[in-house]
Amino acid sequence: MAHGLTNRQIAAELLISVKTVEYHLGKIYTKLGIGSRVALAAKVSADGGGRPRSGFRPPGRAGRP
Repeated sequence: MAHGLTNRQIAAELLISVKTVEYHLGKIYTKLGIGSRVALAAKVSADGGGRPRSGFRPPGRAGRP
């Protein structure tokens, strides 16, 4: 999301539904006290650019390069 992907693109990348992406983004917004994609992208960028930690693999991507 921080890299400009749409909910549909995120869902396709993670092999989950768009509704699941929307649900989790809503939970993230609430937890961080923000209300929009723009605010979330700014928060992620300010906190390190959204780079995954070493060894991190998104769900559903195990075994892929």
